[in-house]
Amino acid sequence: MNVSGALDLCYYNFLCAHPAGEVNDFNHVFSNIGYLLLGALFLLQLRRRKQARKRAPRDEEYGIPAHYGLLSSLGVAMMVVALLSATYHICPNRLNFQFDTAFMYVMSVLAMVKIYQARHPDVNARAHATFGVLAVLIAFGVWGVLGGGSFFWAVFTVLHVFTFLMLSLRIYYIGQFRL
Repeated sequence: MNVSGALDLCYYNFLCAHPAGEVNDFNHVFSNIGYLLLGALFLLQLRRRKQARKRAPRDEEYGIPAHYGLLSSLGVAMMVVALLSATYHICPNRLNFQFDTAFMYVMSVLAMVKIYQARHPDVNARAHATFGVLAVLIAFGVWGVLGGGSFFWAVFTVLHVFTFLMLSLRIYYIGQFRL
C-alpha cells in the first residue's frame, strides 16, 4: 500500500497511527488482540464449565437442560469481530467498514438472545425470525453507510420507532400480545 500510493483510499485520520513493518496503523490492528484473547478465554471457560457439568451432573429431571451452543457462538463471534476489526484497521474505508460492523451486529443479537433466554427460560426465540431480523438490520446498516440520504433516515427512524414499540409490547406482555 505504501509503494502503490493507494493510501488515499484509506480516508480516515492517521494522526494517531503508529506504523510497524508493512502495516501503517499497527496500534489499532494490535489493539484487537485483546478481543481475540477474550473470545478464546471465553471458549476455554465454557469448555471447562461443560466438563465440570459432565463430571458432576445435576438432577436433569426438572428445569431446562444446559445448552452451550449460544455461548459458543458468542465466543467465536468475539474472535471473528477481533479479526475483522483488525482487517478494517489495515485500510479503513467505507467498504470494509461493513466487515467490522456486520459481526458486531451478529454478536449483539446473540447477546440479546442469551439475555432474553436467561430472563425467560421457558420462552425461546425462533431462529429464523431472529436471524431474518438480523439480516434486515445488516442491510439497513450497509444502506446507511454506503448510500444513506434523507429518505433513508426518514424510513429508518419510522421503522426503528415502530419496531421497538412492537418489541417492547411483545416482551412486556409475553404470551398475551401476538405480532
